[in-house]
Amino acid sequence: MSETYQPGKNLTIDEGVCPFRGRVHFKVYMKNKPNKYGMKLYILSDPLNGYTLKFEIYSGKNDTDNSITALFDRLLSEYYYKGHTVYMDRFYTSPTVLKSLWEKNTKNMSNRRGLPKEIVKEKLKKGEMTFARQGPLICIKWKDTRDVLMLSTVHNADMTPVTVRSKIGPIEKFKPLAIVDYNLNKTGVDHGDQMVSYYPFQRKTLKWWKKIIPSTPSKKNPRRVCKVCADKGKYMNGIRGRKETPYCCKICDVSLCVDQCFETYHTKQKYWL
Repeated sequence: MSETYQPGKNLTIDEGVCPFRGRVHFKVYMKNKPNKYGMKLYILSDPLNGYTLKFEIYSGKNDTDNSITALFDRLLSEYYYKGHTVYMDRFYTSPTVLKSLWEKNTKNMSNRRGLPKEIVKEKLKKGEMTFARQGPLICIKWKDTRDVLMLSTVHNADMTPVTVRSKIGPIEKFKPLAIVDYNLNKTGVDHGDQMVSYYPFQRKTLKWWKKIIPSTPSKKNPRRVCKVCADKGKYMNGIRGRKETPYCCKICDVSLCVDQCFETYHTKQKYWL
């Protein structure tokens, strides 16, 4: 995909679910997803339009290294050293992961995991913010209706005015710029799921891979095996013939070669001789 589509500066990594209730050993249950049972996918997408750049199927605990750093290397290897900014949630976040991405000239924006204890424990009033910095890494805590914590290697502690709805109408308040950017760019995978829902291809199947890879569209002029050639081959050497033809008798609903087989089938009782 990287050869035919170049994403913008921002990228999103998140989990998705391909719905499936059949038997497969890596089926998972995710209570926060619309389709709760299925196969878990790690998805890299463009938050601008929801385009899926790359994905990996979680196949359970096996020989594959499922650590976050190894997973990112598999998903992001084609986008390292290009100055992209990756947005992710707490599942993927730790200072170690962010520093690893920084070393590959890939910036990061994520929310709360592995945060400094002094920032987590600090008590704030609504609208207040505190932060701590270590090298390129900044930890931000902001108090809204609850505590919001972020880790970033691309932002600073700037605040920006935003307009929000309230019971008395629209009001203006200040939010950390890091949180505004995160809310804007974290929904790349959800945007992709929304676009897919407009063109559903779901169908009942016991084959898990048919859920991941949809079937190809039907042909305008499908070809089927000629019945006369098939039965004649079976009679002569015990193996059904495999000669295909695009022609079919509409009355009999039988596929037949248009030259000799069509006439033979309709005029001879033992057409295979």
